[in-house]
Amino acid sequence: MPVLSPEEIKTRFERDGFVSPIRVISPQEARACREELEAFERAHPGDIGLYDMKANLLFPWIDKMTRNMNVMRALEPVFGKDILCENVGFRNKAPDKKTFVS
Repeated sequence: MPVLSPEEIKTRFERDGFVSPIRVISPQEARACREELEAFERAHPGDIGLYDMKANLLFPWIDKMTRNMNVMRALEPVFGKDILCENVGFRNKAPDKKTFVS
C-alpha cells in the first residue's frame, strides 16, 4: 500500500471528503485488537452493542489507537496538529447478525 504524503491526504480529503485506504496499524496489531474485542464479547455477551460511546475509556486498545502516531499523521493534514480525542464511538456489527446500525 503506498504511503500518502500529507499534501496528498489533504488534497484527496478536500476533493472527495475522505481518504482511503490509509494503513495505520499492521495486520498483527489489527489481529490483536480483534482478539481483545472478541475476548470482551465472550466475557460479557449481554453487553455487546452497549459500548458505542466512550469506548476509549473501556478498551485500552482503543485508547491506544487514539494516540497512535500513524493516525495522528493521517489526521494532521486535515485538522492540524492540535487534536484532542474526547470520545470514541465503537460499533461492532457482525456480518451474520440481524442488527441495525443507523
